[in-house]
Amino acid sequence: MCQRITFVLMVAALAVVPRLLAALVPAAAMLGCLMVMALLGRTRTVSWRAMSLMFSVGVPWAVVVALLTRVVAGWAGVKVSDDGAGIALAAFIEEAGKLAPLVVAAMVAPGRVRRFAAVDWVLLGFALGAGFTVAEDGARRLIPPGPLAQAIGEKLLSYSLNPWTSGEFTMSSGGWTTQILDHTDASGPMIPGHQVWTMTLAAAIALGIALWRTRRVAARLVAWAPVPAVLTLAVSDHAAYNASARSWASAAWAGQGHDGFPEWMLDLWQALGQGRSAVPVSACLLVLCLLVDARRRLRAGELGITGPEVPRPPALGTLGGPSMVRAPLEAMTALAVFSFSDLLVIARAYGKRDLSRGERMVWGHTTAAWVLGVRRQAMSATTPGLEPGARWGFAVAALAMSSLVALGCLWQGITMARAIGPELFYGDDASTSSYFAGLLDALAAFWDELGPAGQILMIATAVMLLMTAGWSLALALAVTGAASWTMTHGRGLASFIHDPAAATSSYLSNVTAGQLAWDLFDFALTFIPGSVFGAGAHTIARTTARDMAANRAAMRQAAAARTQAQHVAESQAAHTRAARVKEQLPATKRNKRKAVSSDRYNDALSGWSKDRPPGFLDPNVEEVLQVTDEMGHPRTSHYVDQGVPGKYFASHAERQMALNAKWPRIGVSKPMCPDCQGWFRSLAQYQRRDWYVTDPDGTWIFRTDGSVVTSSGLQVSSGQPIPEIY
Repeated sequence: MCQRITFVLMVAALAVVPRLLAALVPAAAMLGCLMVMALLGRTRTVSWRAMSLMFSVGVPWAVVVALLTRVVAGWAGVKVSDDGAGIALAAFIEEAGKLAPLVVAAMVAPGRVRRFAAVDWVLLGFALGAGFTVAEDGARRLIPPGPLAQAIGEKLLSYSLNPWTSGEFTMSSGGWTTQILDHTDASGPMIPGHQVWTMTLAAAIALGIALWRTRRVAARLVAWAPVPAVLTLAVSDHAAYNASARSWASAAWAGQGHDGFPEWMLDLWQALGQGRSAVPVSACLLVLCLLVDARRRLRAGELGITGPEVPRPPALGTLGGPSMVRAPLEAMTALAVFSFSDLLVIARAYGKRDLSRGERMVWGHTTAAWVLGVRRQAMSATTPGLEPGARWGFAVAALAMSSLVALGCLWQGITMARAIGPELFYGDDASTSSYFAGLLDALAAFWDELGPAGQILMIATAVMLLMTAGWSLALALAVTGAASWTMTHGRGLASFIHDPAAATSSYLSNVTAGQLAWDLFDFALTFIPGSVFGAGAHTIARTTARDMAANRAAMRQAAAARTQAQHVAESQAAHTRAARVKEQLPATKRNKRKAVSSDRYNDALSGWSKDRPPGFLDPNVEEVLQVTDEMGHPRTSHYVDQGVPGKYFASHAERQMALNAKWPRIGVSKPMCPDCQGWFRSLAQYQRRDWYVTDPDGTWIFRTDGSVVTSSGLQVSSGQPIPEIY
């Protein structure tokens, strides 16, 4: 229903609002690029919903960063239209500020964020940068073009499904004059879309965390380098490109030198190809993040495997050799094998022939979510630290590091803006709106021209789009309300930011009583969600949130039920094999008392004698006794123990199979004795994984919390004795 309403409103908005179709091109392209990145991120643990939600957050956050840039411009004593603001403040504040929502997530949900895969940082950083590109270029396309834009064409940024080149712009080396005469000349400075440097900076954060967690002194020293290095590259590219965009001579200004623009920043920009280093640096860091995640999953062992029948990474560690060579080879092999096995499991689920088409879609979607859960499980198992202290330490570290970076960027940006001043190129200023904060005044004028009907239609469309992206109704209303209020009062807000005292004095001396009452009412309606105006919306939002939570809980329960059914089926298949192997034993008096246990691939025979038919695993009774003692399960004596307490029960086939099986799903040809039932109950808690054991009476499920589901389906709570079966 929500999607249908959104579609109708979007069609109406396209018909009513001029230039809206052109403004939506960046959104469509960036959404497609986000899908491509989701496919490339073969080690990700974040869902598509989380990525799309972060993408939608990036759009309004771009407006916040633009307003912050205007505020800082006031602190620095420069105008938004000055070169100091457009070159220095735009570079330092935008590049550091775009990742702020990710920092907020690290402080609000540190337990989840600290267990992120490295690629998760990359994908969420890309989503935020893509949202910023949508906001900036979308706003630029909504505004009627000026003379320069009309002369060179409005479609300056090229869009495609390539995540690295979509949204980029390459200038002519001859400046704007050559750009007007020859649109195909692309030999000058270039700038990628915001998503490229943002995901590169996020990748640097992920790699820094990975290096720190190695606990090696040298690695921890290197861990401090990626973020400052990438941030320096991003700021240098951004500032130098904006300077080139403000010069009619384009990159020619770089060889002349200008007061206020740091020489080291200029040299770095030129040495790295005038913006052409962004794409290769970003791609290399993405590959490194994929390799880091693959190695983490390899270290997780069985927790990172999606099934017994899928390919497994080879054990390259047995080959020896220096770790500097072996570790990258292990990571590359693991990445290839894990990527293939994950796709294989999902493809098999979508291709199950015994299901209808609709059921295959549901089963495939559920399996994909389960594979994502296996990756999360592997990342959790390889994340160091004890909860809850580790999560709060992570949150404090995130706050401290981000505050340090923010203060450093503010100080350097203000210093550089003051040094540049109003003009970097005296008498040679192209006067282009090359950054978002410089577009806000024109955007406010566009909003006024829409009129009340057009504004209401745009607000309704924006609310429905945000809800489609996963936002709650209350949050969507709050964000769109704040955005519309900002655009409606854009000129007054700009005056207040530039000179608060003068703007306040002018307002109070000219406002009428009626206008003051209306402004207060407008402000309360927009920014006081606890007032009577928002009570109804809050009630709807709470109801919607409860419904969504209930739906998610139901989906999780359904997924858990499907997983349990699959595990039961595997255990039953193991029992079928065990019963068949038992029937095939030679018909002797000794074999008549024997039991066979299987995991569908190997078979164990009860007893401790090595004199047994071929094809069975060697007895491991001593290992069973050792594990029995380690997990605190009492040894039950028997008259045939031969002087070793518990030896008889330790020789039961299912116990021997349990310590040989790779997966906790086995079958046994005879009903389990009460002592084995208690032993498997202890084993599940000791190993922290559920055990499924099928005997002739049915399937037993022993859970990690100590609860048991008997072969008859009886639920036995933790701490309660298992009733005997007669």
